[in-house]
Amino acid sequence: MLVALYIRVSTSEQAEFGFSVPAQNKLLKEYAQQNNWMIYDIYTDNGLSGKSASNRPELQRLLEDAKLGKFQKVLVWKINRLARNVIDLLEITEELKRHQVSLQSISEQFDLSSSLGQFTLQMMAAVGELERKTIAENIQMGRHQRNKRGIYCGASILGYETRTIAYQSQRRKTTELYIIPEEAQLVRSIFLMYSEGKGLKAIVNFLNINGFQSKHQKHFSISTIRKILNNPVYIGNIQYFEPSIQQNVTVEGHHEPIISMNLWNKVKKSVKNNQKKPTKVIERCYPLSSILRCPICDSSMIPFNTSQQRKSGQRVTYHYYICNQYQNKGIAVCRPNSIPADKIEQLILSKLKNIINHPSLLKDIVSRINSSLEEKQKMLQKQFSSINKQLKETKSKKQRCFSLFEDEVMDKATFVDRISSYKEQEASFSKEKEQVEIEISQLKLKLVSFQEVQSLLIKFEELWPTAPEEQQKVLVKSLIEKVTINQDREFESVKIFFQPEILPLIADGSNSLQHQN
Repeated sequence: MLVALYIRVSTSEQAEFGFSVPAQNKLLKEYAQQNNWMIYDIYTDNGLSGKSASNRPELQRLLEDAKLGKFQKVLVWKINRLARNVIDLLEITEELKRHQVSLQSISEQFDLSSSLGQFTLQMMAAVGELERKTIAENIQMGRHQRNKRGIYCGASILGYETRTIAYQSQRRKTTELYIIPEEAQLVRSIFLMYSEGKGLKAIVNFLNINGFQSKHQKHFSISTIRKILNNPVYIGNIQYFEPSIQQNVTVEGHHEPIISMNLWNKVKKSVKNNQKKPTKVIERCYPLSSILRCPICDSSMIPFNTSQQRKSGQRVTYHYYICNQYQNKGIAVCRPNSIPADKIEQLILSKLKNIINHPSLLKDIVSRINSSLEEKQKMLQKQFSSINKQLKETKSKKQRCFSLFEDEVMDKATFVDRISSYKEQEASFSKEKEQVEIEISQLKLKLVSFQEVQSLLIKFEELWPTAPEEQQKVLVKSLIEKVTINQDREFESVKIFFQPEILPLIADGSNSLQHQN
């Protein structure tokens, strides 16, 4: 008899617990030799979850070879190596049966050719799938009970490490938080800096400039610092959500605190004092946003405004474009390089006025505005697909964690840490996906007609300040690829780079216009 050996491991971690490829390979070969069966081929899916059959190339190859009659039996170490849900398992066994190929598990001795064996197979698969579905509920309940007792079971946190203090099995361990002295000192420094009056961005700048990194070896961000300053774990407490009262509850934890109550209260007071009332939104369009480039790092420049009170008591708002890299990553990356918005816009718009009054451009502009919107829609669709893919991958990783935990390969602390991380990623991707869907639907309503553009361009200077913001931006972007200025930010050095498609329609045919006094 010719037999096929099928081997699957979810991850290389299984090598530590006897489920490795070599271990399964050895057992299956020995079993075939004991029964005087010849091995046709060995099919190995390494590092792939058993949740779905479609994403396992070696399993698909095995089914194709079974269809061609290349062997008469499939040997597996355990049935769950072949599939982990009822539908897949039944489909695979039926497919093998259609081609007169039998299936045998060397660890679970029952006759799959009999009605009782088929029933046993279905029950095993059903129980396995039910267990998978209840793991999440059990883990959630377990986390809730541990939290109530003051035991931390969240994701990894700067300043602490999770250690096993009691071992029941590979899947059941008792863990506690222990302080990592170097990281704890960094946490204290962050609290001290804030309590002494440093702002979030100042702290981020200090940490990034001096080479400090977060728990996951990344640059610090404002949101990271804010999260640290608001985490009660650092004063020895545990905060969790209590479903019965639908709100967060704080209890005393078992771990050693890093921050004293005195420093914590001082920081909380500073946070409260620093919480400003929402400033009035400045309803102003910034048509050169992302088109105007930073004179130092060449990244896009974004809107920024500030207000000052004159001696007369009148408050005046000033509008600028500043470097996007600086705004997001701080002074370690770039400088503000602020450029007065009114002055640069007037300069650019005066140039545009001369161009768009050219009769041959009018219809082309209409087409380009709509094309730009359609192109943006395509990009959003592409972004939507990418987010959707990332969301599916995150869900797949989460399911793989369940498989490893179920197989007692992954300990409980690691499982909780990873599931928590994947849940955060899943929520983030879902929110981003929803936002992109909204943007796509809004774009469909923004297509413009020839008459709309014509009415805008007849009196361009007069209509520009009151034109809809989206039309202003699209109009500028349909003509201009980028605007540059030298490092001294001299307006005489401003260059307008037109879109390549526009060049043939411009009288002088140059690819850019430089400001002339």
